[in-house]
Order: sequence, then structure tokens, then C-alpha cells
Amino acid sequence: MLRYTGKRIVTGILSLFVLATATFFLIHFMPGSPFQSGAVSQQVVDALEKEYGLSEPLISQYFSYMGNLLRGDLGISYKKTDTTVNDIISMHFPVSARVGAVAVLVSGGGTNLQAILDAERRGELPHAEVKVVVSSRADAYALERARAAGVAAVAVERGKYASQEEFEDGIERAIKNAGAEIIVLAGFMSILSERFTSRYPERIINVHPSLIPKFCGKGFYGLKVHEAVLAAGEKTTGATVHYVNEIPDGGEIIFQKEVAVKEGDTPESLQKRVMQEAEWQLLPRAVELTAERIAAERSAK
Repeated sequence: MLRYTGKRIVTGILSLFVLATATFFLIHFMPGSPFQSGAVSQQVVDALEKEYGLSEPLISQYFSYMGNLLRGDLGISYKKTDTTVNDIISMHFPVSARVGAVAVLVSGGGTNLQAILDAERRGELPHAEVKVVVSSRADAYALERARAAGVAAVAVERGKYASQEEFEDGIERAIKNAGAEIIVLAGFMSILSERFTSRYPERIINVHPSLIPKFCGKGFYGLKVHEAVLAAGEKTTGATVHYVNEIPDGGEIIFQKEVAVKEGDTPESLQKRVMQEAEWQLLPRAVELTAERIAAERSAK
């Protein structure tokens, strides 16, 4: 009798589990649900954020895919009763949805962008994936580098916007469309406002070609930095990777690396050495460090 009662209890619990799972799918994934209709309800977003550590932009990015999947459009059936929500999240929210999606902002050739793409290709960014490259110039060669790597390339040209606010809104639309959570300034020649930077605390990364606090701040960029280093007779220089806030080059320092100034250096030769020996090494490391931190914060929820 006890054994029979125990079996009934176990069967009842299993039935309730199957019923709850079925109800979840009926509410959220069947016709007329948010995943089918093109609008993810805040309730669904909150549940996925809490239970699986997924961010709202990434949930929005994949909800239509999930709807197609569960309708059978992709030729996969979920009639098996042992398929759980966790299984579906793990199988069909790609790794990029569970790590830091990256937007890289550029204005020129994109050598620092290339360093990040190369590091990702080598498997050195397990917690990060470059999802979009946004350029303030339509003719920037960095956009070609992005396309060659299979990354979305978007031009948001400063001259086409009446104000800094509208320009930044255009950038943010491109970032949100890609589901990016980490922003890297890689030769981006516009200063972002406090209105923009405050939305991404410790999520915007910049590389500066000097050892901050030397030769930094407004007016110090590109060759101007290396010209100032040589004019001052410095024996060492380097690069700094830091988080971005409302103060130009004033955010928390992530990494620094010294580079020797050699006799006979020109601003161009010094720039090249600083990039090769410091910038291209530090920037991918900072991206991975930030993405790993975000992943750890999600896991702790």
C-alpha cells in the first residue's frame, strides 16, 4: 500500500511538471504569444533575465528565431516530454547570447578593430563576440574589415545629424539592434557625452596611446600624442586601456603597458610601435576581462 501510494505521488509530481511545462509553452510560444507576434512581453523578458542571465536586447534579438523553431519552421519537434526550457535555452540561444556581445566604434582604418577580430578568431575571447562595427565615416576602411570578418558594418555619419544628441541616438540604435552590451572605442574620433556614457557604466572601453595621466585629455589623440611625447624628450611611453566616463580619458584604468622611445623615432614610427607592442595586446584582453565580469555577474543572479 505504501509503495503504491509512493508511486502515485511520484506520478503526480511528474504530471504536474509536464503540465507546467506545457502551460509555459502554450502561454509564451504558441500562436498569438509574444514569440509569435513580434513583441516580447516584459513578463517574459523579466523571467528570462532572472532565470537564465540573458539581457533584454539579446532576448529581443532571438525571440523570432525561437518562435519559428517552436512552430516547426526549422524542422525540429519538441513533442518529447523530457525537453525542458533549460534544454531549449542552451541549444538555441547561441553562446553569443550568453556572453558579452560587442559593438566596436571606429572612424578610420580599424587596426585596433582588427586586433580584436584576430583575437576572437584565435579563441582568445571566449566570453565575447563582436556583433557590429559602427563608423562615424562611411568611407572608413574599418567597415571593410568588419564585412570581411562577417560582422555587421554600419555607418552613422556625424555630419548627417543636426546635433550630438541625434548622432549618439543613431549610434545607440545600431548598438541595440545588434544586442551589444560592451562598447569599444577603437580609433573613434568623437567624444561621447555624459548622457551617452552614463548609460553604460564600466561597459565602454577606450584605448589611448600614452601612459595616462600623461599626454591625455581633450586635444590629445592620434599622432598629436606621439608628437607631444617626442617634444617632451620622454624615454618611455605606452598605451592605456580604460573605461569611459564623461571626462575625456578620465575613466578607470584597466591595463597599461610601457613602450620604449628609441633614438631617431618619428611620431609615425613611435605610433606604430605603441600599437604593435601595447594597444593590440591590451585591447582584446580588456574586452575579454569585461565580458568575463559580465558573465560572472549574470551567474551570480
